[in-house]
Formats: sequence, C-alpha cells, structure tokens
Amino acid sequence: MTAEIDSGQGSLGKLLKDQTFYNNLNKTVSNANELLAEVNQGKGTIGMLAKDPQFQAKFRDSIDKLDAIVDKINSGQGSIGQLVVNPSLYNNADAMLSESRNLVTQIRENPKKYLTFHVKIF
Repeated sequence: MTAEIDSGQGSLGKLLKDQTFYNNLNKTVSNANELLAEVNQGKGTIGMLAKDPQFQAKFRDSIDKLDAIVDKINSGQGSIGQLVVNPSLYNNADAMLSESRNLVTQIRENPKKYLTFHVKIF
C-alpha cells in the first residue's frame, strides 16, 4: 500500500505526487471557505437564512402557508384538491377534453355539416 502511495497511485498518492490534483483540491477548499465566510456574514439567500431573523420568519411563514395549501389539496378542498382526490371529476374532465378534440376534428373534416349560415332579407 505504501508503495502504491509512493508511486502516486490512488487519491492519497495523487495528492502527494500530482501537483494538479493538489492544486484543484486546494482551490476547492479555498472556494468552500469563501462561501462559508459569505454565509457567516449573512450574504446571499443561505446567509440570510442563517443570520437574518426576519428572513427566517418570512421563510418559515412561506413554508407554513405552502404546507397548509398542500394539506387542503390532499384533503380534497378546492378545485385542485378535487382533481387530486376525486377520480370521477378527473375522468369527466378528461372525457370532455377528448370529446372536444373529436368535435374539432369532425368540424375540420366536414365544416358544412356544423357551420351553416342563413341570410334573410326582410
């Protein structure tokens, strides 16, 4: 194992022997440290979430409202809730759309059958 490391094989061997791998790892750690410093300073969305109590409260309020909406949908309240929990409503809406498509196709194939105009003069 030490011979493999010494010859530059594996991650540890590359870290010790390959300057490019070391530089990339060093740059990645440096970027992570910069990101964490910005978070600790309250910069960006994650920083605000970590440091700003008002932003935390707004975020928590938004999550609570979203949770309440999802609960209403799951319990079948409202139109979306009915579509989710009531299969007959979904099936009826799907059938109506299918029939509408068929009607449009038939009108395109034979417009005279469905679209007639009568002009009367006095």
